[in-house]
Amino acid sequence: MSIYTSTLSELVPERTEPAAPDLKAEFVRAYGPRVFVALAVAGALFLLPFSLHNFNQGRTVIGVAAALVMACLLANAWSTVRGRRQLLPTGSIFLPTLVALGTAMYEQGLVGILWSYAAILLIHFALPRRMANAFNAAIVLLAIPMAYMHLGPEVTVRVAATMALTVLFTNIFSFIADARQRKEVEQRQRLDLIVRGTHSGTLEWHANGTYGFSRRLRQILGRGTYEDSRSWDFFDFVHPHDRERVQAAMHAQLRTKGKPRSVVHMPPDDFRLLHVSGATVWVHSEAIVVTDGRGRVREYIASFMDITERIEAQEQLLATHEEVRRQAAQLEAQNAQLREAVRIREDVERIARHDLKAPLASIAAVPRLLREARTPEEREQLLSMVERASMRVLSMVNLSLDLHRMEAGGYEVRAQAVDLVAIAHTVAQELRSQAQSKQVAIEVEAPVGAACALGEELLCYSILANLAKNALEASPDGEAVRIRVGVLQDSRVSVQVHNAGQVAAAVRTRFFEKYATFGKPAGTGLGAYSARLMARIQQGELEMATGEEGTTLLLTLPAAPAAAPMGASLLVPSRLPAFVAPELSAQGDAPVSAARAAASVLLVDDDPYNLLVLRTMLAHLPLRLAESVNGRAALDCVTRERPDVVFMDLQMPIMGGLETLGRLRQLQRERGDKPSVVVAFSARDDDVSRRQCAQAGFDHYLVKPAALEDLLRVLGLAPKPALDADVRAELPGFIASRRELLAALCEAARAGDGDETRRLAHKLAGSLRMYGFPQAADEARAVERAPADVSLQWLAARCDALRERFERDVVPAAA
Repeated sequence: MSIYTSTLSELVPERTEPAAPDLKAEFVRAYGPRVFVALAVAGALFLLPFSLHNFNQGRTVIGVAAALVMACLLANAWSTVRGRRQLLPTGSIFLPTLVALGTAMYEQGLVGILWSYAAILLIHFALPRRMANAFNAAIVLLAIPMAYMHLGPEVTVRVAATMALTVLFTNIFSFIADARQRKEVEQRQRLDLIVRGTHSGTLEWHANGTYGFSRRLRQILGRGTYEDSRSWDFFDFVHPHDRERVQAAMHAQLRTKGKPRSVVHMPPDDFRLLHVSGATVWVHSEAIVVTDGRGRVREYIASFMDITERIEAQEQLLATHEEVRRQAAQLEAQNAQLREAVRIREDVERIARHDLKAPLASIAAVPRLLREARTPEEREQLLSMVERASMRVLSMVNLSLDLHRMEAGGYEVRAQAVDLVAIAHTVAQELRSQAQSKQVAIEVEAPVGAACALGEELLCYSILANLAKNALEASPDGEAVRIRVGVLQDSRVSVQVHNAGQVAAAVRTRFFEKYATFGKPAGTGLGAYSARLMARIQQGELEMATGEEGTTLLLTLPAAPAAAPMGASLLVPSRLPAFVAPELSAQGDAPVSAARAAASVLLVDDDPYNLLVLRTMLAHLPLRLAESVNGRAALDCVTRERPDVVFMDLQMPIMGGLETLGRLRQLQRERGDKPSVVVAFSARDDDVSRRQCAQAGFDHYLVKPAALEDLLRVLGLAPKPALDADVRAELPGFIASRRELLAALCEAARAGDGDETRRLAHKLAGSLRMYGFPQAADEARAVERAPADVSLQWLAARCDALRERFERDVVPAAA
């Protein structure tokens, strides 16, 4: 085994950093000195009694030669232990060994020859293989004549053969040991490649308390590759802030007791080491524990990967994240303000959207009804309705803008004397029909004369209408809603709205909070909030009390001084417009011819203007008309008489259209009635609403304001065969002007001017429907609603189709 027999000069070369480390040389450097020292001590112990015995027997030459060999081995072993170069070359033991063996064989014969076997083994393991084989060959050649001289030819042959076999077997053993060593070196080379690939350093701790620092670990610590590490304590290199924790963890791992001769993996850890320069090095450590035959720790091996750059990058990333988080928080605060502003606007729009569309739909339907009105009384009622609906729209638009300013703190109250008694009676009158559907009485208790508050009429009306409507919906059936107006002693006016219901416990503490709602699927949670906001804007207050006696909303406002001006009221009419009396029998000059026409029609809407428009449009048809102000009242009507067709609004108090449809279908199934045709009649014109109504079971969907042709189609009545005389007189000029619009429309479409195309199409759609040409109006509406990314060819084709429809349907009407 040549690596175990190298000289110390070969084991400890000059302390320079090699470009590429020789792992075999490092293996020899690590283990060769130990092997040599062990063999030297063993040889000295073996030769000491041999030398003393020969001195006692008077064989001075043999004793001196053995003593010289023993002294040479011990001297070199002592130099190796001290880490110094060997005093004598290892080969110098050959001469005294050969002299001693030769003298012993000559003087003792067979006994001397037997000593040569031990010499062969010692020399083979003490010298390099080639030198050892040469020396052993010399011993064999010396032994053969000595054996022949003392033992004769037959024994000489046996001695020569056994010596040759001894040399052969020692070489075979050396070859096997070298092969095992080469395999271990290869394994260490592969391990070194893996370690180098991961740039990891290793620390080895042995049960005798010694440490082993790898080259890479020394580099991490800033130490020299061949610097003496025998006095090093690993924990001296651990950062003081991590030392106690790392030391406790490692000691706990060293006390681990596992299965005999097993490998136990320890939990990984990250901590800091100290560089020789004083810098801090972050390392990721993973360790294994190797146990002995009794399960105790025999060896502890830990790997260390330098992760300083990663930790610094993480710290920099965290700092960046913190800065981004801070900036994001600032942006979020700004966005929250923007979202709140947008949400306020959307809330106000959502509250007013349905109420705005209802009067606008009524206004849009009036022009055609005016053309068809036969008496001055009908025209007067329609004009009165337009005036009142227009004022209602204007008031709600103003209110929607004012609510936003109220929250922003920029609203200025234009105070005047407001008669709360008149407003209370108006609100009660408007809700009377809704109350009758629940068999709820609305009672107004007020002092004689006026009780005037100092504020704005629109705001006071909105507060009382909101409170009274909510009280009506919350009141149990058969009870009463009471509105009490009074004058307080501290120059304030009060209005109490009481109902027998109780506010749910889940919402009592946040009754006036924004978005607080309970039990109302379509509720926004803004009614009570906006009512209190409008009360406080007028220097008033709104409070709520609920219990077993019911719920009371108390509104207090400053009383108006006697000199305060009383403005003209636009919101509080003396009475609502009377409905046009229906004609229940067919007229001789009816504008339609009956064809499987419906006999009875039920109109369901909470807006009196919408009901007025429908009744006016259907008044001259051979129909029996009935009306209801909400779903519950409609069910009562259906119970009394089955209608053929039901026109039903979707958003109504007490009971909405979707719920009413389900109950109506169930009622007719239970009674065995033929199902009525139920038409959804809504101001919403979107796909979601249409799809929701279709899934609920509505037979048709009409958008307010509906054209008469659409109503006739649903009712199963033939369309009007001819136009009125006054409309016919206007047709030539109308057709000429529409042709000019059509030409401009087609030219804009071919030029790719989308905005102009849609503007002209919108103008055409409105005028064509107004003059009674719905198919052509639909064609124009399709062009108006074309997507922004539609191709020019498609847009031009639709414009050509609109022109063909115009020439086919509209132009012949003027003939």
